[in-house]
This record gives sequence, C-alpha cells and structure tokens, in this order.
Amino acid sequence: MNEYEYISDYFNGLLSAGETARFDEKIQQDPAFAESVAFYLQAMQQVKEQVTEEKKKRFREVHESEKQRLEKGNVPLIFMRWKSIVVAAAVIIILCAIAWLLWPAPSPAAMADKYITENFTQLHVTMGRNDSMQTAADLYNKGKGKESLAIFEQLAAADSLRTTVIKNAGIVSLQIKKYDKAIRYFSQLENNARLTINPGKFYHALTLIKRNQPDDKQEAKQLLQQVVLQDLDGKEQATEMLKHW
Repeated sequence: MNEYEYISDYFNGLLSAGETARFDEKIQQDPAFAESVAFYLQAMQQVKEQVTEEKKKRFREVHESEKQRLEKGNVPLIFMRWKSIVVAAAVIIILCAIAWLLWPAPSPAAMADKYITENFTQLHVTMGRNDSMQTAADLYNKGKGKESLAIFEQLAAADSLRTTVIKNAGIVSLQIKKYDKAIRYFSQLENNARLTINPGKFYHALTLIKRNQPDDKQEAKQLLQQVVLQDLDGKEQATEMLKHW
C-alpha cells in the first residue's frame, strides 16, 4: 500500500482501530507525512470544487435549454407532466361533484336505522348485580332479546311508572321487531309528564318508520315535527330527518 492509499483508507474509515491510532501518532511525529496528508486534503477539496462546478455548469445548460424551448413555444416534458397532473385532478374534482349531486340523499328510514344501530345496540344499566333489570339488560346485550323482553315486561307490569323499565322494554321490543309493543311502551313513556328529558315521542316516530305500515310514515313525520316544535329529546336528529323527508 502506497502512502496516498494509506491516507485515503484513513479518511474513508477503512483502517483498524490500531492502524488509526498509529496514523494519528505519525501525523504528530513525522512532518513529511503530515505534509502529505495536508496535500491529500487540499487535492480532495479541489476535486470536490471541480465536481460542484461541473454540476453547476450542467444545470445552467439545462436551464438555458428549457428557457429557449419556452420562448419557441415548445413546452418541456416536465410542464407536460404537470399539465397532465392538473387535468387529472380537475377530472377527479368534477367526478366527485357529479357523484355528490347524483348520490341519493339519506332517507328517513336509513337515518332511523343508523340511529338505532348507534344507540340501541347495548343497554347500559347501573344497578346491583342481582337486580332483575340488570339481568334483563345483560341478556339483551348478549343477543337474547326475547328473554330480555320477558323480564322487562314483568317489571313494567309491576311498576308502570318506572321509566327506565318502560324505555328499555320499548327498545328491546323495537329491536326484535315487536313494533306494536314498542309503540305501546314509547307512547306510555312520552305521556309521562314527570320527565324533564323525554325521548318517548322521538322513539315512537322511529318505530313507526321501521314498522312502515300504511299511514305510519305520515304519523312519524307529525311526531318528528312535534319533537322539534316542543324542543323535546331527539330534536337535533328529528330536524335532520325532516330535511330529507
């Protein structure tokens, strides 16, 4: 290995730890070697500057070439690509706008389904572990709607003023498609004047929409209008549903 290969290996990290230590000592103890190292570094700097200058020269040539093509009306490839991207983006925006205009607005039935799915999938009852209402809620949450409803009906028969029982009996009835029972329980709930927050009328409207018998839709609309006018629980959802009636 000649001296300049040795120096090059040092600066490229190719020497072992011992060789690197001896290299550092040699610089301090051998002035001629230190001068060779300095010459090597100076030469490498000049090479880097030359490469940088070549890059700058090439950039100037490309820039001048692109400028001339622009002046002649020849659009360079990079602008063609950007033009394609812009056109593609515009097409996408137009297609999205058309889809938004043509996409059917959510129907009251779809909105009712969404509300029921988001709010009636689980019953949350905080009672004692052995409480019958908790047992009924647990059964419902496990997908045993009929068993759950049987308990809620017993509780409702024993105490018709127990609002949570009445509400849950209506919800379970609605979910297992016992719509007439659900309407009966929700009507009972909405007529309870003691409640300051009463979702009964709104739940009644949801059930009519789900039952979908003759005149159910019109009656449901009237109930939703009452919910909005009377500022009852469910007003926000009722307002949105009426917009799409």
